[in-house]
Amino acid sequence: MRIFIFDDEPDILEALITYMSCNGNELYGFVDYREAIKFARDSENKIDVAIVDGAIDGYMEVGLELSSIIRSKNPDARIIILTGFSEMTNREMLEKYKVELKEKPSGVLDIVNEFGCI
Repeated sequence: MRIFIFDDEPDILEALITYMSCNGNELYGFVDYREAIKFARDSENKIDVAIVDGAIDGYMEVGLELSSIIRSKNPDARIIILTGFSEMTNREMLEKYKVELKEKPSGVLDIVNEFGCI
């Protein structure tokens, strides 16, 4: 499974990569938004699962832009927005972008339990 992970918090990114590096998963992890965008735009590989930090400095547009790029390459990709700013989201937005929402910090454990090696 090809898994794209973007989180601007290095500790969260490191934990996700550490616990998801198994079962043949191909992991692409980014802490820098510009590098994540470049990879998503330029990648020839379709991403199966994207775990995207929903907000950088309180702006949800960051996660939604990444989600849109990934979705354009693979309409069937599963995209999970991981955020500490869930109050900035609404059902219409989640449905429009076809994304799931997980709140930090508990959502990290949910993701690891589903895709990880624990």
